[in-house]
Amino acid sequence: MMILTQAVGKGCPNRPEDVKALHRRLMEIGKIPCYVSQGIMDDRIMKGIIDVQKHFMRSPDGVISVNHATHSFINLWSTKKVSPGVQLPGRLKTAWDMVINLATKYI
Repeated sequence: MMILTQAVGKGCPNRPEDVKALHRRLMEIGKIPCYVSQGIMDDRIMKGIIDVQKHFMRSPDGVISVNHATHSFINLWSTKKVSPGVQLPGRLKTAWDMVINLATKYI
């Protein structure tokens, strides 16, 4: 679980400990490539925030406030596996295969 002490993102305090925690979590969920963070907000982390927010916000704002929507969404993010023997129909199977293929590139 990612714990933040202050907001992270566009126009936020971006405390190094918070940026590093966010960086680790974004790598875990495959929203940014793996690299070493110095605790400084950069374009890759900002892109990761926006990519997450695009899942549930019409207009991503690039901000993760403590215990608000994006913070909760990132903390609850998990990869779901299809149980053996379950047959996904047509386009759903195709979409699922695409998601899994993309996810395995970043794990």
